[in-house]
Amino acid sequence: MAERSVRLDLEKKLGSEIGAEPVPFGSRRPVALLFPNSYAVGMANIGVHWVWRSVNDFADGDGRAFACERVFLDHLPALSVENRRPLGDFPLILVSCAFELDYWNIARALLAAGIALRARDRAEAGGPVVVIGGLCTSVNRLPLLEFADVFAIGDGERTLPVILDAWLRADGGREALFDKIEGEQGIEVPPRMGSAERARLVPDVARPEPVCVSESDCSTQILSPHAEFPNRALIEISRGCPYRCQFCYIGHRTRPYRNRSIDQIWRAIDRWREHTRLFGFVSSAVASHNRIDELCQRCLDEGLKVSFSSLRAEDLTPLMVETLIASDQRTLTIAPEVGSPRLRPLIHKDIDDETLETVVGTCVRRGIENIKLYHMFGLPGETDDDAMEIAHQAARLRSLMTDLQRPTGRLGMMSLNIGIFVPKAGTPLAHHPLWDPGEIRARRQRLMKAVRQIPNTRVALGGVEEAQLQTLVSLGGIEIGDFLETLARDEKNWKRHMRAAFPAWRERCNAERTAPPPVYKLPGSPRRRIRLFRPVKS
Repeated sequence: MAERSVRLDLEKKLGSEIGAEPVPFGSRRPVALLFPNSYAVGMANIGVHWVWRSVNDFADGDGRAFACERVFLDHLPALSVENRRPLGDFPLILVSCAFELDYWNIARALLAAGIALRARDRAEAGGPVVVIGGLCTSVNRLPLLEFADVFAIGDGERTLPVILDAWLRADGGREALFDKIEGEQGIEVPPRMGSAERARLVPDVARPEPVCVSESDCSTQILSPHAEFPNRALIEISRGCPYRCQFCYIGHRTRPYRNRSIDQIWRAIDRWREHTRLFGFVSSAVASHNRIDELCQRCLDEGLKVSFSSLRAEDLTPLMVETLIASDQRTLTIAPEVGSPRLRPLIHKDIDDETLETVVGTCVRRGIENIKLYHMFGLPGETDDDAMEIAHQAARLRSLMTDLQRPTGRLGMMSLNIGIFVPKAGTPLAHHPLWDPGEIRARRQRLMKAVRQIPNTRVALGGVEEAQLQTLVSLGGIEIGDFLETLARDEKNWKRHMRAAFPAWRERCNAERTAPPPVYKLPGSPRRRIRLFRPVKS
């Protein structure tokens, strides 16, 4: 897209936003907030909103010190939304990385902007300081180790004020900044390594103490009709996860689970209700909030339309379902993860088929029309029969929906989103051998053939190359940075590069591993509570 068209597109987005605060470039110290994905996805990420507001509100003795401008990757080279400035115009770049595939996008953005990719080269050229944070880099920062001048690990409420204050006191000096943040908890200045030093072990960074979520307002700060959830104000109602699913790093790396108070949630609602009646409650485990029913009832009484970011079937309450229906939400999204009863102890998913069918049946009777299910295959120890249980489970649920909906004359849709298991660093399943690409492609083909035969069902299966790249950046080391640069420089052929590189890396990775831990339910894992939709025994 020509630069003029890009500028017009950004002006259109900025003009339709509510809450944006553009100021002339240079009137305050400029800071770029780079979200390495599209505008729509970035504006649906409340971490982006929190960083943007925190930077803009940061004050020195004379008032607000910084002007934060958002940069997304809809078009390259990227320009900022607020003043349509190129990324290279900003001496300080804050990167918020939420997805593994966006590691590659960070490299794409910097190269497209003419910014040296490696920190040591930027230092020599006098380029900007790049600070990388976000959940992904808290899990495995090593593939980006040579790209970042600074890493921010853990809750931003702890690290961002320290970095901004040091930047002010350093007066924009790179080395002065490093001196002032050295030793601060949750902040790392990576070593500038030469080729002879790259193989050395880089120690992990101690995570700072988790913050009380009531210390910050983590909610939508800019309302946009072009976001992934148009004109919907999103509010973080809790942080972390009380469960320890064996494949997910949220429950292992962001503990403890912390609830936000009802009063604070309602203050965020009051701020936006003049502009919208659409609200989204965001958490890794929405229904685990200790006052979720009270919150839902209040929203019902006020006539607000509410959606939930994630739901566990066993935690659903009737009031939550009633809230969805009153909010014109006709789709229930749940994540059984696996269809095979044999694999459920492996991943700590205790919900059985009987309970799942009871939940789906109850919701359909109450007015939910469509069901969306998230599954994955390729787990350690999985057989073809285990994977095919996904299709069998989906067929049973589809049949149940049809039986209940046929008398109404209106059949809803079932959507299956089936991904390939990606081991995450810091989780128990990261220690198991990695799957073979040829085997996973064959299993994917058999599974696709089976689920396509289920009537009134949409199917999306994850791509093998995408799963391979996610695995590399989740488990890989410093050497993966070279591969990310290769992909960024030849992005049209990235799948070919991925297919060529992954088998050798997998073989080496598996050879270096010790024997995996036994596959069984670990002692001390939390018991799942079935809050209401428990099957009635005959």
